[in-house]
Amino acid sequence: MSAWPAVTPPVGPRKAARRWPARVAQAPAVREPHRAGREAGGIPIEFALGIGVLVVPVTLLVLTLPTWVERQSAARLAAQEAARTVVLADSLAAGIAAGEDAAAHIAANHGIDPADFAVSFAGTLERGDAVTATIAARFPATAFPGFGDVAGFTWTVTATEHVDRYRSFP
Repeated sequence: MSAWPAVTPPVGPRKAARRWPARVAQAPAVREPHRAGREAGGIPIEFALGIGVLVVPVTLLVLTLPTWVERQSAARLAAQEAARTVVLADSLAAGIAAGEDAAAHIAANHGIDPADFAVSFAGTLERGDAVTATIAARFPATAFPGFGDVAGFTWTVTATEHVDRYRSFP
């Protein structure tokens, strides 16, 4: 015997009016035609915009970062070598020419256009004095394959070399 009492359907003259169990009538699902048309096909458009607006620029930025590091390293090296070349020269004019040439060679060896490095010098070749070489390197903001560099900024690096106190000049 079960713990639940048995349910019996109603009996008598009202049986025809009430069916056991009572069923609730549900309205059929109606779709609004104007709403369904606007929402259909939205995913491919969002996917294309997501790729074009988010993924491509981030990828270009990630691909540009190594060139920034390379140019920083080349500019640092060019400034050090240019200052050292001026300090070891016989005269200031010859040293500046040799320092600019050294910076241009370093830029060319790193695959950078020498025009992207602006070289300037400060100081004299007096004993105990210092010569400072300043390189203003142009960095591209990003590089599009086939289109070249887009926009950019300038990064400045300096290097200082001291003239030996006991140096003799010819």
